Order: sequence, then C-alpha cells, then structure tokens
Amino acid sequence: MNLDLKREKKKSLLLVKFFSVLFISFILAHYLENAFIDTSMLQVFTAKVLAYLLGGEAQGAMIVLPQYHLYVQIIRDCIGWKTLLALISLWLIIPLKAKTRIFLIAVSFPLAFFINLQRIMWAVTLYATFGGSYSFWDEWAFRVLNGFFIALAGYLVYKNISTHKK
Repeated sequence: MNLDLKREKKKSLLLVKFFSVLFISFILAHYLENAFIDTSMLQVFTAKVLAYLLGGEAQGAMIVLPQYHLYVQIIRDCIGWKTLLALISLWLIIPLKAKTRIFLIAVSFPLAFFINLQRIMWAVTLYATFGGSYSFWDEWAFRVLNGFFIALAGYLVYKNISTHKK
C-alpha cells in the first residue's frame, strides 16, 4: 500500500513538473520572441509552403486562395512555436536517456512545423467545405490539435511513470 502511495505521488509530481516547465517555457519564449526574435522570414516561408500545398499564391506572409475567395495572413502565432515549446517541455521532463532526449528535441522542430501546416490546411479545408468564418475554423482546428497533443502528452507521461521504476 505504501508503495502505491509513493507511485501516485511520483505521478502527480511529474505532471506538476510538466505543466510548470511548460508554463515557464511559454513565458520565457513569449518574452524572447517579442523582444529579440524576428519571425518574418519564417512567416514568409510558411506562407510559401502552404500556398504551394493549397494551390494558391504567396504574397509575402499572405496566402491568396482565389478558389476559396480567401486570404490567409501568416502571423507570428502561425509558425508553430507554441507547439515546439510544448514538445520540448515534454521531452525535458520525462526521464529519458540523453541520446533519446536530444533526438526527440531535434525531431520536434520539423514536427512542430508540420503540425502547424496541418492545422492551417484543416482550417482552409473546413472553411471551403462548410463555409462560415475562416477564423472560426482556424480556432477549431487549433483546439482539436491541442486537445489531441495534450492527451498524447498525458499518455506519454503516464506510460513513462508506469514503466519507469526507481
């Protein structure tokens, strides 16, 4: 019984640690992003990739999709930095070997970019299919993907805690 209580405490502490690291990472990244980092080149690159994938045209950080009568502005929040922070925070708090941790952090960069591209493509597809407001579909796609990744992160943390014995 005492061992089960210790295991439950360990699970709870790891979840608290995860959300603390995530929160501090977001605050730090938000400050650094606003103070020092110019994301305009990444915004333009994201717009070009999405324009190619969606059959539109990129004009700077704007995607023109005449077939849907839609213009999508790629802003700072559309480049995937929040997803990247969440992934890196997850890899930092889970007990992993250094080699595995470095690999997962390195893979997080293209993964965050891909997830973000997918979110915007979902929003455009839902807007084209169902109409309404593009911003509604963009927010909806954002919430669905966030919910999925929060559930995945919780599962990975729980699975790691369950199998990690110390």
